[in-house]
Amino acid sequence: MEFRPLEANEIECRIGQIARNGSGLSLLLYKTARVDADILDETFGMFGWECSFDEHKGTLFCSVGVRNEDGYMVYKEDAGAPSNMEPQKGEASDAFKRACFKWGIGRELYTAPRIWVYAQNRDGSANCNIRQGQNGKYQCYDEFSVERIDIRDHEILYVSVRNDSTGQTVFVWCNPDYQSVQEYGEPSHEQLVEMSGLVEELARARGVDKDVVIEGLMRSKAMSAAGVTNGEIRTERQAETAIGQLKAWMANGGQ
Repeated sequence: MEFRPLEANEIECRIGQIARNGSGLSLLLYKTARVDADILDETFGMFGWECSFDEHKGTLFCSVGVRNEDGYMVYKEDAGAPSNMEPQKGEASDAFKRACFKWGIGRELYTAPRIWVYAQNRDGSANCNIRQGQNGKYQCYDEFSVERIDIRDHEILYVSVRNDSTGQTVFVWCNPDYQSVQEYGEPSHEQLVEMSGLVEELARARGVDKDVVIEGLMRSKAMSAAGVTNGEIRTERQAETAIGQLKAWMANGGQ
């Protein structure tokens, strides 16, 4: 039984840790029980799977059964942990998600890289809004989402994360071997025209020459992760990344 990989809009981001000095934060990727149920419905149909819950020595277990080719239910189970809010509901949801992990749904999330978002870029522009609360601890209420993710054989090969509160791409990672084995076409005419227009628009917004914008683009983390060297955009994928970064800067007021 093979489950399809998760799509970007099926993966959630939550803040895992904030640096003690407020210089950045880590993000964790996770799936929800709703996504698990949707994929089970999609794969086996509404009547092709079931789940049940049992408590053993104070720990809640969820058993997820799927119907095999012979018509028999096959089960896998795992335990859950209570959440800080609505502990019982959270424990049941966690047990269900863990049992679905046992089946392989979303198992690629275990291959995710360490996602660290710096509060500021080298040029001083903000990636996220980290502020010190009344209790002295740093807090961040920005919302983040997976912008794009490439998965092969249940392994994450590329992932970019967006700060939904600012509209800016704040993290890009690519497996070093991924770009070298992929074959992409050259940038399309439409992509080149769009990039040129965005560069001109951003240059006007910043009050600088277009060359300054292009230089900043080529030095960005996004372009480095896309395999751009010597300032040359040679593939459709690299052009797509460049357009995404330029749009993110425009959405952030040209910063």
